[in-house]
Amino acid sequence: MQVFQKGSLLTRDFSKAITLLQEGDDMRHIDNKWFSKKASCSNPQNAGSSNSVTLSLDSFWGLFLIAGFASSLALLIFAAMFLYEHRYTTWICHDPGISFSRIIRVILRAYDQM
Repeated sequence: MQVFQKGSLLTRDFSKAITLLQEGDDMRHIDNKWFSKKASCSNPQNAGSSNSVTLSLDSFWGLFLIAGFASSLALLIFAAMFLYEHRYTTWICHDPGISFSRIIRVILRAYDQM
């Protein structure tokens, strides 16, 4: 990948600026700020600390609740829309002599033909 065209005058200036940055104290400051070894949750010295926080399934109960509710609501809306669109197909199922399993087969056949 080329950033500058071959022979560009900017190549020399940028190379010089990068070299000065790498050799100066600025690079050490940036390196220490972003990549230094700091205490973290995975540090064994902090394992017994009361300030350490661990994640578990209990930490996400609210997220599971929202996802479950949204999924159930989406399924309910889809089922209502499907039954509304196929109300004439399922209307024949109101005959008292038809079994529940026959009604389910008619509905599933309509779903399969979508």
